[in-house]
Amino acid sequence: VLFYHARKAAKQALHLAPGDRIVLTGGIANSRAFVNLVTDRISYLAPIVLKPGEEEMDSLAYYLHGVLTGAIAPKEY
Repeated sequence: VLFYHARKAAKQALHLAPGDRIVLTGGIANSRAFVNLVTDRISYLAPIVLKPGEEEMDSLAYYLHGVLTGAIAPKEY
């Protein structure tokens, strides 16, 4: 699984403009072993920043509320 995600990040980087940072989020960012393995493979793309925790759920709830109330227009990707 780790190799899949590292390879996926590297492939996506080929199609994007150079990034300022790569952010690893969520509970997996608490795993020093995971972070080290990923960093070893993709740190040449951009500096790695860790945001461990479950804050993405707060962000998801915030934007969902905005879309449901009409304050934010939904985007299609």
